[in-house]
Amino acid sequence: MEGPYQIPSAPGAPPPMPEPPRMPRGRLWASLLAPPFATGASLGLVVLLDQAHALSGNDWIPWLLMVVTGAVMLVSLIQFILLVSRRYIGGSIALLILGYLVGQAVVCFAVFFGGCLLLMAGSGF
Repeated sequence: MEGPYQIPSAPGAPPPMPEPPRMPRGRLWASLLAPPFATGASLGLVVLLDQAHALSGNDWIPWLLMVVTGAVMLVSLIQFILLVSRRYIGGSIALLILGYLVGQAVVCFAVFFGGCLLLMAGSGF
């Protein structure tokens, strides 16, 4: 025995499994939180611009914000895939990516429709 609590390795036993690589949690949280934040920020910006009457005749501003939000979502998806692929392979990474897409869709739609309902409540609807 090599130590008081260590079990000696049996002859012919496979070597111990290496530790899986660590994922940086800060970048992982950023990839999870960026799409809902971008959705809420773009909705808030459209509301502020609408209340300031800056959108009259400028129909391209909401479309631009929607494109920027879509780009943030795409960059976050790519970052999530790169982070998760360090640790997982095969079917588990496919399931994680599918779960990420479904989860982000649910959260972003909830933020968007919740913001729209707050706007309707604020306008006396």
